Parts: sequence; C-alpha cells; structure tokens
Amino acid sequence: MNTEKLISELSFKAIRSSGPGGQHVNKTASKVEVSFNLETSEALSETEKERLRNKLSSKISS
Repeated sequence: MNTEKLISELSFKAIRSSGPGGQHVNKTASKVEVSFNLETSEALSETEKERLRNKLSSKISS
C-alpha cells in the first residue's frame, strides 16, 4: 500500500453533525465525512481492495 498516494485519493468534507446538541450543532460543521473511491484507487492492490469489500460491505456505498 502506498500511503502517500492513498492520502491523496481521500476527499474530506466538513458537515453538520446530526443528533442532540442544541443550537450549537445546528451552526457548526463539526463532523467530517471522508470519501474514497475503492474501485479506481491506485494506492491499493486488488487483494487489499477485496479485503475492504468483504470487511466493510455494509459501509460501502456506490
């Protein structure tokens, strides 16, 4: 795995958190969402991709 290449393939987005928290949670983007395209990644081998697909199948969206 090429760590530097993997980091460059990640996309970070600050969003508003959900759940309780009063007025503060409605104003502050305090949650970070990370996006990563597993299929097009050049940082991971096919074996690593398959492991991630198996372990995180309920967390992976299309």
